[in-house]
Amino acid sequence: MAAWGSRHADCLTRYILESFARIRCRMMTVHEAADVACPSQLRHLWHSLWSRTPRASFRQTPEFLEASLTAICEERHRYSSLDPKIVTEWQGPTCSERNPLQPMAERWRFLIVSAWQRPIGIMPLRERLVRRALGTFRVLSVPQSPWGSLPGSVGPHPATTLAAVARHLVEHDHSWDILELPEVVAQGVEPNRVPLVFESSGRPVFQRPCRELLGLELPATFSQFWANRDSAARQWWRELDALQSLRSSEKFVRFRPEGASCGDTLRDWGFLKQLDRIVDLQAGTSHGPLSQKMFECLQETHPLAVDAGAADVSVLFHDSRLTAFAYNFHCRSRVETALMLADPQAPQARERLIGLMLRDEIARGDAWHLFLPNSVPGAALDRRLWGPIELRETTVTHDRKTSLRSRFMHWLDGDRRITSASCC
Repeated sequence: MAAWGSRHADCLTRYILESFARIRCRMMTVHEAADVACPSQLRHLWHSLWSRTPRASFRQTPEFLEASLTAICEERHRYSSLDPKIVTEWQGPTCSERNPLQPMAERWRFLIVSAWQRPIGIMPLRERLVRRALGTFRVLSVPQSPWGSLPGSVGPHPATTLAAVARHLVEHDHSWDILELPEVVAQGVEPNRVPLVFESSGRPVFQRPCRELLGLELPATFSQFWANRDSAARQWWRELDALQSLRSSEKFVRFRPEGASCGDTLRDWGFLKQLDRIVDLQAGTSHGPLSQKMFECLQETHPLAVDAGAADVSVLFHDSRLTAFAYNFHCRSRVETALMLADPQAPQARERLIGLMLRDEIARGDAWHLFLPNSVPGAALDRRLWGPIELRETTVTHDRKTSLRSRFMHWLDGDRRITSASCC
């Protein structure tokens, strides 16, 4: 009798959950914004949702997406250009007239998720025609920048938005061939959030590790930060701290305006002009061109970051001479380093700047510091000293149709299939 009651309770629970799921699906809709060629056309709704996005980043704003589009890293372009005739057939003759600055064979797509007829999320996507040795494909992916993929959908419920968009694309949109969505996971951990979304389609899902990110969780005090490191790291920092105080007059300066909402919008790049010298010192090195390109991109996005309250620049002086700087994006107690460079003639200046930045962030109440891809050109971060959390930005790939051609393409690209067991 007890066993029957237990089974009856399980069936009732399952029925209730399935009923709620059906109600939620009926109340949730996904539609594509029509006649919208760029993120700025959705600015009002976008910022309303961005202000409620958990763990929001400046890299999710429409201003950043538009400004950084022209600075996409070349290693992300794994495909060759297309025949203009193919582009014309796909986009139509008026596409370039609507948005002449938009690259050929690419266009924006904006999927808006609503619950009870109220928008709860936006998923911006880039659709592009690509040509491989095996044919031409329509690839749908999130926007890219020199600092990695879009961190996630915009809105207070990013997981729900992602699931709704993916379900809509798989079940109702047949205009694409390949769907690529990123997932950031710890080193050695399989992606599971995005593969679970695709699990219902019954088609194979593949992963491709792309970029590395390094994260530092910040405790309540700087002493606690070093208490979490080993004795060798603590001793190294004490020696560096004593050495700098004896040899030179050191000065650490941080520039973090509060943004347009607080009336603090000093956009003058003149304050940062002296950073040019550090960038110029990288000339002749293997990372010199990349450093220059990323610095130019930051010059374009700087006024926008200031207005958003996301600009965060730290500089280190020795005897009134600039020796290192870091340009960061700051948003709601989270700091993301976009570019860090040091004078090659000033040994340990970069590590010293990192330590002073972290001490200042802990004092300000920040909780997380992330080194974005390409943010430290030319030299790897000292992992033994800082003990960062190693993260991997992984691209999860889903094919609309499974074919021998698609499987062969994944084999050529070195993609690895994700089994259903790893999704659980």
